[in-house]
Amino acid sequence: MIKFPGFMFTRDRKLISLSYNHNEDATIKGQFSVNVEDTFKVLEITKHSMKTLFTRKINTTPISLFESEITVQNIHQVQNKYLDSINLEDYDIEKLVDQNASKVFADTLHYISLIFANITSSFGKTPLIMPPVYKKNKLD
Repeated sequence: MIKFPGFMFTRDRKLISLSYNHNEDATIKGQFSVNVEDTFKVLEITKHSMKTLFTRKINTTPISLFESEITVQNIHQVQNKYLDSINLEDYDIEKLVDQNASKVFADTLHYISLIFANITSSFGKTPLIMPPVYKKNKLD
């Protein structure tokens, strides 16, 4: 049997919210770090699909150049060839998505990276291109 999430694809994606606050007074002197915080929530599970909400927060330290938050809703669908053999309600979806988030949200991360690069380039600077890699949050 094929393993999760290999039997799924992202059927639909919708931008839910987008915020970007650019600090026009900040000047870059020396180095700064770009901080990324990714979170997700499984909103709904049916026999052959699931709806998720994915949020990426981005900021910089020690200089606050900008803050951004992008939230995307996804509908993930079981591939047609597995409809007879897969029932998502039989799986611990929250756990599986958490363990495989980089695969589940790969398309979403590419989408967010593109949006963010377009936003940062609109201020007349070189676009900041974020790698489309899932950054798991540690909840301590």
